Amino acid sequence: MTQHASTRAAKTVYTAGYEGESIDTFFEKLLEAGVQRLVDVRYNAISRKYGFSKGRLRELCEQRNIDYVHLRELGIPSSQRKSLKTVGDYQELMREYERSILPKAAHVQEEALRLVQELPSVLVCFEADVSYCHRGRLAEAVSSEAGMTVVHLP
Repeated sequence: MTQHASTRAAKTVYTAGYEGESIDTFFEKLLEAGVQRLVDVRYNAISRKYGFSKGRLRELCEQRNIDYVHLRELGIPSSQRKSLKTVGDYQELMREYERSILPKAAHVQEEALRLVQELPSVLVCFEADVSYCHRGRLAEAVSSEAGMTVVHLP
């Protein structure tokens, strides 16, 4: 890792979705950015995609000297995501996330803040497009408390 990536990462909250990516490409992106901690913000940390279920993802992180933390309480239960069809549905879900889930999980949000301040970190969920994912709203909430920049890794 270059000094430049390390310095930049220390002042940044990254987000990344793994939709459409291989596990190797995903980790290349994180390592290039200087990420040292992966914060899994999926409610259910399971995936049909190789490498992205909680146990295997944790192992792969360890092999790359990346800390793995799962903060389930900051995710959105699948029951709330089942009937999403339109952009409006997603927008309403994101508003509800900010109104309901984040306030109820304030103590876990404080933990996320501590984690991203401690090591260069990425908030991870499935969706490639952050506008359809709660991790963007979470990153904004956390970064505003810490005065950090948010970067959504492509």
